[in-house]
Amino acid sequence: MFLAGNQLPNRFFSHSAKLYVIAETGFGTGLNFMSVCQLFIQFRQQAPNNQLQLLHYISISFEKYPLSITDLLRVHQCWPELATFSK
Repeated sequence: MFLAGNQLPNRFFSHSAKLYVIAETGFGTGLNFMSVCQLFIQFRQQAPNNQLQLLHYISISFEKYPLSITDLLRVHQCWPELATFSK
């Protein structure tokens, strides 16, 4: 939802600068961050000569009720395709 809702796949391909910046408030489980990492790596593999070369991800988060490590690990197990990033 985060990727499509922000049209990130298309924005990566049409971005005309070397750097793309994403700022997000609230890190939560980190799912958006991991999904963006995966998408950006796929983009770079598909378009190695594209102008866009770097991704800068900013997350500002003050969690009132942060997840425990146990809960975070449990949540991350739901997305095994992101395991590389959740480690």
